[in-house]
Amino acid sequence: MTPIIAPLITKNLPDALAKIKQIERAKQEWEVTADALPQLVCLLDKKGHILRANRTLENWQLGKVNQVRGLSLHNLLHPHCQLTPCYFQGFWEHAWNEVKLGQAVVEQVQDKQLNRYLEIQLQPLNISKNENYYYTHSFAVIIIQDITANRAMQQNQELTSRLTSLEQMAAGFSHYFNNILTTIIGFSELLQLNTELSEAAKSDLSHIVRQGHRAAQLTRQILDFSRQSTSQKQPLQLADLLTETLQLLEETAPPHITLKLHIESGDFTLNADANQLRQALLNLTFNAWQAMPDGGVVDFHLYRVVSSTITSPLQPKLAIGDWIGISISDNGLGIDLEHQRHLFEPFFTTKELGKGMGLGLPQVYGILKQHSGEIEIKSEIGNGTTVYLYLPSI
Repeated sequence: MTPIIAPLITKNLPDALAKIKQIERAKQEWEVTADALPQLVCLLDKKGHILRANRTLENWQLGKVNQVRGLSLHNLLHPHCQLTPCYFQGFWEHAWNEVKLGQAVVEQVQDKQLNRYLEIQLQPLNISKNENYYYTHSFAVIIIQDITANRAMQQNQELTSRLTSLEQMAAGFSHYFNNILTTIIGFSELLQLNTELSEAAKSDLSHIVRQGHRAAQLTRQILDFSRQSTSQKQPLQLADLLTETLQLLEETAPPHITLKLHIESGDFTLNADANQLRQALLNLTFNAWQAMPDGGVVDFHLYRVVSSTITSPLQPKLAIGDWIGISISDNGLGIDLEHQRHLFEPFFTTKELGKGMGLGLPQVYGILKQHSGEIEIKSEIGNGTTVYLYLPSI
């Protein structure tokens, strides 16, 4: 080392060490800050490949932080994606073009691969003012937030408003239609008493009466949904009702369906209409059967929920007090997120034409509301469905 160079190195060494410490401190600050965020944050290079990600990546079970460098976002989020084209590929193509022009992109999407609603923000970095660019090669940052819970709350509010309007319309329609049916059935039954009528005519009248009663049953379902049906409530032991209902169901269940019942210890007395609750249980069980065409298990679970700050698997908040919970689970086909938004709407059905009118779940919804209860549904395509019923105990 020449006498001239040695002093220069010695002179610049403290500055170099200080710079290295600065970079290391900045790295540690980034990691501590980014890892504390609930959003998934990734730094990207000019090709859109990941340079660094925060630990939300591991919380979402998408891999290890130290193993994702160089991956594309599509390979990270959808490593086993079979969709052609995948929504994310389309989003990425147009969003990345915007970012290369210096424009940020923010979108909300439904990710069926992750079974989540996501808000994706893709933000370009100002390279011209980024003195560390040549060290980091960072070109853009992407922030992905799971907004499933917020979306569910918003959808619940929209659903409540929509159902309230439907209830009012359904109640008026049902009462009006029921009056017409009463006239049709009444006069048909009076005509059947006419001894001068032929047997063929009496047979036709019997058919009219049967169909009239069938139509009246439909109006009863609509009235249950609109909370306008007559309810005869009295103290009821729900454990006994559930046991009796399952005994009835076991006699009529398809051979490939297994029913299981688990009742926790405790008192399950409530003020309720036994016939209405039985009808709700039957409707939910029939739905579970139809969701398992190749066979499966329907699990019934009866339990108590007592808390001053009550929190259930799905309800963000129930009124303070003592509640009785019933969960009915199947391992069937499941329901996608879009269809779940409409499950309680009258005449909405995911079944084939002729296999359902879409009144079963609305009737259950109305019955629960008449009993000051709550109902929530958790479902995932391929992983079955669980219906949670909550009823106030006495």
